[in-house]
Amino acid sequence: MNITLGAFTNVDLEEAIEVYCLAFSREPWNEQFDDLEPMRKYFESYFQSACSFGFCAKWENQLIGIGMGHIHPTIQGIRYSLDDFFIHPQYQGKGIGTQLLKHIEGKCRENKIETIVLHTLRDSISEDFYKKHGFKTRSKLISLAKRL
Repeated sequence: MNITLGAFTNVDLEEAIEVYCLAFSREPWNEQFDDLEPMRKYFESYFQSACSFGFCAKWENQLIGIGMGHIHPTIQGIRYSLDDFFIHPQYQGKGIGTQLLKHIEGKCRENKIETIVLHTLRDSISEDFYKKHGFKTRSKLISLAKRL
């Protein structure tokens, strides 16, 4: 399978929404997408940020995967927050996620980004995927949220 890896741009917006919904409507997330407008606003705001840094995987010019996030300077160096990473369900388990993640890591190195951070579901296939690729749980940090 000949995969093309490149920048994620607003040209890919509609396909990105479709692939996102397909990927996250399944286990372990089981999200429902009755209204796509919040999703459209999410991606549009991503493209408006000067700190956005995203990549996509395509097969025969069809979008099949995205890794998108933001670059953040910190006192410890430049950090990349990988906000979303998803592969079309039809293409999962074929090494595309690995190719895309390695591409992102290479682009981060090229841009002198020292750390990639992300959030994912604990005890899930996504946690296993990231750990397989060298990501480690930070024992001193927790993720907190408050729904308003």
